[in-house]
Amino acid sequence: MNELLTKGIGHTEFKDSPVGKIPVGWEVKELVQVGRCIRGLTYSPDNVVENGLLVLRSSNVQDGRLLFEDNVYVDLKVGDEYLSKNGDILICVRNGSRRLLGKSATITSNCPKSTHGAFMTVFRGELNFYVKHLMKSEMFFRQVSIDIGATINSINNSNLLQFRFSFPSLPEQQKIASILTSVDEVIEKTQSQINKLQDLKKGTMNELLTKGIGHTEFKDSPVGKIPKGWEVGRFDELATLQRGFDLPVQERVDGKYKIYGSNGVIGFHDDFKVAGEGVVTGRSGSLGEVWFVGVDFWALNTTLYVKNFHQNHPKFIYYFLIWFDLSRYGTGTGVPTLNRNDVHNVCVAYPPLPEQQKIASILSSMDTHIEEKQRKLEQTQSLKKSLMQDLLTGKVRVTVH
Repeated sequence: MNELLTKGIGHTEFKDSPVGKIPVGWEVKELVQVGRCIRGLTYSPDNVVENGLLVLRSSNVQDGRLLFEDNVYVDLKVGDEYLSKNGDILICVRNGSRRLLGKSATITSNCPKSTHGAFMTVFRGELNFYVKHLMKSEMFFRQVSIDIGATINSINNSNLLQFRFSFPSLPEQQKIASILTSVDEVIEKTQSQINKLQDLKKGTMNELLTKGIGHTEFKDSPVGKIPKGWEVGRFDELATLQRGFDLPVQERVDGKYKIYGSNGVIGFHDDFKVAGEGVVTGRSGSLGEVWFVGVDFWALNTTLYVKNFHQNHPKFIYYFLIWFDLSRYGTGTGVPTLNRNDVHNVCVAYPPLPEQQKIASILSSMDTHIEEKQRKLEQTQSLKKSLMQDLLTGKVRVTVH
């Protein structure tokens, strides 16, 4: 990447092509010219077992990576042609959600023995080291959006093989792929660091909110062993929740105050209903997310906000609600709803104010570290997006020796 940004940039002559202007010397090819599609496996619930052949599905493709979570295994014999190979590109070609169509991940050597499900396809070819980057580009998803049709959320395999891209010479493909892969490695490393920090924060939060800081003496309580000196009481003695306020869309006037709905910030208004610092959570639809708001804001009627902190530390209450997991108290099957009265009756234990402040400070510091890593991740992702646009179209050329 450093070589590209310091000495690997060059301009070239362009020519017209079926995919637009491309550098002279580049060639337009359909995917069928550089590889083939391997259709997915169809199986029934009777074939599903606890241990067997792993079936890769759309849930295994997350953020361009292959993750082995929520796995499904089958007891079926599959020909070698349909077993996953190192370098295969796994693509989601059918799904109830259009946003998942075209999402892909490259199968690597650490992948367990596997095949792929009927809603997936595998693209296999000698140029997959380069094609895998094309399949994450805007050029690819523009062709996906044309192919999926108006009503059926699927990509036709035969049409997929007719997708067209411009290809440079093999040495230039290798150099471009090397640059983009190096950026991918930075992204993956940063994401891994974020995941570890989030796991550490979760464990630290559980430790602090059950055992406190530096306690050696504990006592029995209705919620189990707690540090001596902690208080036990009803939830609404720690924090009183209140339903948010109606604000129809037609009555909203753009302003500086954030409007919080059950999924977080959904807009702005010229007035507020809750003075900061505040804590708000989803009441209807989406439950469990909690937001700390440092300034005045409007809490919609799909939320609950902390009306009274009872002289407790607001940031501590924020972390307490995350740990407490309000979604456990949701009711209803269609649209889950959180009734504050069901929560207010619950017995909870909590430390005195000075210890609340220390706990909030520790967890806030961890959040700051995570946010710094998140900014780095977003910057690298933005860099990759611009690099892909420049390198895969030939707008920026790399030096090949």
